[in-house]
Amino acid sequence: MLVLVEAQSTWSVNILIRTLMYLMETLNQFFTENGVDLYRSVKVEIPEPELYVIYTGDKKSVPKQISLKDEFFDGKDVAVDAMVKVITSGESGDIITQYIVFTQVLNEQVKIHGRTRKAIEETIKICKDRNVLKDYLESRSKEVIDIMIALYDEQEVLDRYVASREKESEIKATVSAYQRLGKSITETIDDIISQFGLSAASAEKKAKQYWA
Repeated sequence: MLVLVEAQSTWSVNILIRTLMYLMETLNQFFTENGVDLYRSVKVEIPEPELYVIYTGDKKSVPKQISLKDEFFDGKDVAVDAMVKVITSGESGDIITQYIVFTQVLNEQVKIHGRTRKAIEETIKICKDRNVLKDYLESRSKEVIDIMIALYDEQEVLDRYVASREKESEIKATVSAYQRLGKSITETIDDIISQFGLSAASAEKKAKQYWA
């Protein structure tokens, strides 16, 4: 059996597409590692897949399972389908429930302290007081803090990259619009400086880059 699990704090049926992509990547790795030849005539054996999402957000009502064909193709029988089981809580006190509580506490602390060490430390303290993942957190608090800070740093880099790409797209669209309106490249440069806060040299470079 092949079990794939993802956790998400914001509800989105796009999890169906992601898990399907993860499944294909995992199967490809499985075939490669086991030397499976997909071009031979004999039917190959593959592990039975099970797909899960652990939802840790605030949305009160979520389905027990979702499927690609229902969410994206109005229930039509399409060439490819995927079904994902949704876990919102486990048995009282089990590891899934504790994980969900830990994530919810972390989200609350991030709202208060931002994505900082303080938020992580407060989360660990609160969870230990509530007997949530207590043994693990007591023995590996430093490791948890180090991992979470690393994840925060990676997210910060990603956020900056996305913001940079969005800004670049806006600059390109501005240059294109000014050109269609018959504005001069000098007027365009002045507007880029004003709108995006670039230096004159940077604005000129961008204007010339996107001027068709």
